[in-house]
Amino acid sequence: MSLARRHRSLSGLNSKGEEMRYGIGVMAAVALCGIVVLAAGPAEKGAGKLVFAKNGFAIAPLDEPGKGTCQVLMMFLPASDGFAPNVNVQTQEFGGTLEEYGALSKKQFEEMKLKTLNDKIEKGVLTLEYAGEMQKRKLHWYAVATLKGGKVYLITATAAEGQWADVSGKLKACVDSFETIEGKAQK
Repeated sequence: MSLARRHRSLSGLNSKGEEMRYGIGVMAAVALCGIVVLAAGPAEKGAGKLVFAKNGFAIAPLDEPGKGTCQVLMMFLPASDGFAPNVNVQTQEFGGTLEEYGALSKKQFEEMKLKTLNDKIEKGVLTLEYAGEMQKRKLHWYAVATLKGGKVYLITATAAEGQWADVSGKLKACVDSFETIEGKAQK
């Protein structure tokens, strides 16, 4: 699955173009307000957990590898105008190069009538920014992808076009903070 195809389920709308309502518990658990993964000792409060300091809680991550395409993490900013800007992390098995992945994604953007605003590959990271209408809503995306061990790690920020000016700084900072860690991801 390429970058473009997975947006159908991650754009804040369902397949019929209807708004999806995220439960308060889910919204709180994945709120984008200050996620930090602590590498503290086991005796320290919050050790080995995702820490949401601004929301006052920590939670252990669900860290199980999957096969094929896997949605690993979704985080949301508060909704406005019926849409919750979000960042998500996805892994996709991919046997090609990052250049091939980028070309495939851009081809699918064209097929979906999405406009590529920026694209580059630098230091092993594909960066794409694109915009367009999906499910009757004007959206704006910013994504980075990196290839490691036969998997693409795809990190994507999505906001309604009308929200982009206000939230793009936070969303891009979150996306750009992604890094793979040493060791081989399990398959």
